[in-house]
Formats: sequence, structure tokens, C-alpha cells
Amino acid sequence: VAKKKKKVEKGKKESATAGPTRQPFDRERDLLVSRVDPLKRRAIIERSKQLSSKFAHGGQKFL
Repeated sequence: VAKKKKKVEKGKKESATAGPTRQPFDRERDLLVSRVDPLKRRAIIERSKQLSSKFAHGGQKFL
């Protein structure tokens, strides 16, 4: 029982010195919309066009 108490007390001391784990709400950082520049946007669109050809319906082959 004494070992358990020492372990719990040690854990409390370490957590107290570790600093705050929660951060306050920061409107500017939290609501910042990540923007995609036009070059990256174009690249994403081109890659998505390639996906549509992979999964497109092949048509009727046997009839």
C-alpha cells in the first residue's frame, strides 16, 4: 500500500511540473482556413481525373 501511495504522489509531482496539457482557445489559430494555392489545386484536380478513369465502367464486353 505504501508503494502505491509513493507511486501516485510521484505521478502527481511529475504531472504538475510537466506544464499545462490543455491550450486555451485561440480564435485566429483555430479558425484559420487552410488555403490551397492554385498550383496545388490544379495538381489535385489532375490526380482526381486519373482516378475516374481507373474506376469507370468498362462497358459490355460479351454482349
